[in-house]
Amino acid sequence: MISEEEMKQVLMSRRTLAEKADTLITKANANGGEDNITVLLLERDKMRRGGRAS
Repeated sequence: MISEEEMKQVLMSRRTLAEKADTLITKANANGGEDNITVLLLERDKMRRGGRAS
């Protein structure tokens, strides 16, 4: 329901993940979304190359 470019703009913004998800849902609804809309956003920690999680 939203273009790749719109999605990219939202995802690259400095908003929190919750704000990004809300914005994507709002845009999808505004563009005619008529059914359930689900958004799942994950943020991964940046780890130094060769590092190991403990």
